[in-house]
Amino acid sequence: MTNLANLPAATSLIDIHGSKATAATSRKLMAASEALNGPALPAALGHLIDLHVSRLNGCSYCKLLHLAEARETGVDDALIAQMGDPAAVAALEDRRLAAALAWAEALTLPFDEAALDAPRAELARHWSPEEQAAITMKIALINAWNRLGRGAWHVTEAA
Repeated sequence: MTNLANLPAATSLIDIHGSKATAATSRKLMAASEALNGPALPAALGHLIDLHVSRLNGCSYCKLLHLAEARETGVDDALIAQMGDPAAVAALEDRRLAAALAWAEALTLPFDEAALDAPRAELARHWSPEEQAAITMKIALINAWNRLGRGAWHVTEAA
């Protein structure tokens, strides 16, 4: 995991760890995120999903965190640069990765039920049912973290 001390300074606007209940909830959310790491969701894929969704959502803190994590796992800077750009992701030669990231877009961007069918089918073509479930959970969790990040922290350095 990335050394959080190396990330840009952030000002806490809402203390999501401030009460016993919210601190316990954020610990459980972190545990759920960490539980997905492993064979069904390799680290590099998880970091790319996190970075792609964080860029789509505009969460400065999360973008910086997941950029650092992607680099730590050896993800190429050229691939990193494409995260957050749906057109670039659609053009990826790695169709398996493109399917996972397109699914992330479908679950993150403004809701359109009909727009879920094609990316869901493409995801199923490239990933096992267990992997599809892990990818879907990863997307849901990073979206939750992005909402918390955008609402609770202000990054004081450029993202």
